Amino acid sequence: MTASSASRATPKGHRAITAAALMATYMQAVNITLPNAAVADIQGSLSMAEDELGWVFTSYIAASVIIMPITGWLASRYGRKLVYQLSIAGFALGLVLDICATTPIQFVIARIVQGAASGTLAPLSMAILLDLLPPKYHARISLVWTLCLMLGIVSGASIGGRLSEYNGWRSIFYIGLPMSGFIFLVMALSLPEKRPRRLSPLTSSALRASCSA
Repeated sequence: MTASSASRATPKGHRAITAAALMATYMQAVNITLPNAAVADIQGSLSMAEDELGWVFTSYIAASVIIMPITGWLASRYGRKLVYQLSIAGFALGLVLDICATTPIQFVIARIVQGAASGTLAPLSMAILLDLLPPKYHARISLVWTLCLMLGIVSGASIGGRLSEYNGWRSIFYIGLPMSGFIFLVMALSLPEKRPRRLSPLTSSALRASCSA
């Protein structure tokens, strides 16, 4: 981050950006497994065939993996802030489409939109955190970022199961909407624009870890 952009981000803004970036990492990870425990309810509600169930997860993961490798190019061409905000907006749109889906194809398309939007969130969140914090904190924030990613994947099924049991399967997608709104607002107000020439080695490692997860 340049001196001019650093001066525009206050210490309070640093804390808000850190919280938003980690929340985005958790949010995109938790939505991978969120429908796990609600698959039976989704299948019954949307009249899904057995061979269509796999697309609930495959569509999200495949779309995310396709977009991840071009994250650096998108950020360098259009600006990291713009790409990040569009990704959050696209993710929220995917959530709304999930909620409104009434047929299997509508639901799969919604998951594709959601997955594609999530593809840039984890690597860009890591890039933002590494730029924001001094080098001496990079190892610590990388560990926290990884924990958020793993926690999201591990906790998704239990959260989805509890919400689906008491509030219906569509409720599992509602929780991402206020999170998306918070992240979008924080990044719009506090994140300075930057066009990185290339992803840093740590960010590239983050990208590979996201793909593996």
